[in-house]
Amino acid sequence: MNIYKVYRTNHIGRDEYESAVVVAENEQQARDLCPFEASDTDIVKAEIVDDKVAGVVVSSFNAG
Repeated sequence: MNIYKVYRTNHIGRDEYESAVVVAENEQQARDLCPFEASDTDIVKAEIVDDKVAGVVVSSFNAG
């Protein structure tokens, strides 16, 4: 299993998901598990998170 950061690269409005961190066997499964539509590879990216390096996976602030 891998840890994936799945995130949108297009405009994100109010009441919309921006990203998700999921545990999955592969990228397709990670996209399928997302709570938002993640099949469009042009606007949604999926990256494997290196769990051997300390760091922040997701930090999200939406002022409004």
